[in-house]
Amino acid sequence: MCPGGQIVPTSLEEGRLCINGMSYSNRGSKWANSAVVVSVGERFGDLAPYLHAPEDGRCGAAGGDGAAGGGGEGGGDGEDAAGDGEWGGDGAAGSGSAAGGNGAAAAGGAAAGGAAGGGSAAGGGSAAAGGGSVAGGGGAAACGGVAVGEGALPPALAGLAFQEAMEARAAAMGGGGLTCPVQRVSDFLEGRLSTEPLPPSSYRLGVAAAPLHELYPPPLTAALRDGMRAFAASFPGFDGQAALLHGVETRTSAPVQVPRDRETCEALGLRGLFPAGEGAGYAGGIVSAAVDGIRVAEALLPVLVGGIAAARASGKER
Repeated sequence: MCPGGQIVPTSLEEGRLCINGMSYSNRGSKWANSAVVVSVGERFGDLAPYLHAPEDGRCGAAGGDGAAGGGGEGGGDGEDAAGDGEWGGDGAAGSGSAAGGNGAAAAGGAAAGGAAGGGSAAGGGSAAAGGGSVAGGGGAAACGGVAVGEGALPPALAGLAFQEAMEARAAAMGGGGLTCPVQRVSDFLEGRLSTEPLPPSSYRLGVAAAPLHELYPPPLTAALRDGMRAFAASFPGFDGQAALLHGVETRTSAPVQVPRDRETCEALGLRGLFPAGEGAGYAGGIVSAAVDGIRVAEALLPVLVGGIAAARASGKER
């Protein structure tokens, strides 16, 4: 939750759009940004198709709302698609952010919560009323993706490929130039394009109405809708006409996790490395990263103390 803040671009590469919410120290703006996070995992489909870049540079076909491509139809909003088919169709994917008023969305990671007044969503995503953004997959076609070697990333990096496909989709929906695709929360829930004039946004580089409900694979969109409706029941206005979703915040947590020993926290197969925090895939936010950092520091301390003692015993201490 970023009270009194704004939405800012955090893109690293041309042709991909990623956003985030932030606050200045005085928390003085009228906006509030928060996130509603949805996990991206096996229950939502196979990420393997995202490892391959489109052969002809075009986007794959978007999947229908509530239906998983190849495997069978889902039961509608709020239900996971039945069957084990791939999302949408070949390369189906999307990327974007949604939240009420101001916010950002992200892919990957898990979290429940949000705040009225602003928010963001992630593919593991999040959303909030008043302002926010949504990111993650979507029943939309995946444009781009990263190709390595023979045109595919290693299987372990499927989450990274999915993240980048979502960012490429968001950039395309915005029309380029870091313009952010947006949609009213009420329209996202109903599956319709928002009409002008749009509610005001804290994003300073411009916004454009876009069908964010087509951004992610259908199961992710259904999960986001479930969360938003639950929040709206507790926070009146969360799904109102002033709540604007932005796309996409895809970096709520790392798409790749560095394996480590459960007890020692040392990386498996690489002695002396102690992965910690968001970048290593063990946290999704400031507080959780700090907690994990404390855990790893406590695990590392005996190793350091033991090393110093051994050095003293051998007379090699510097």
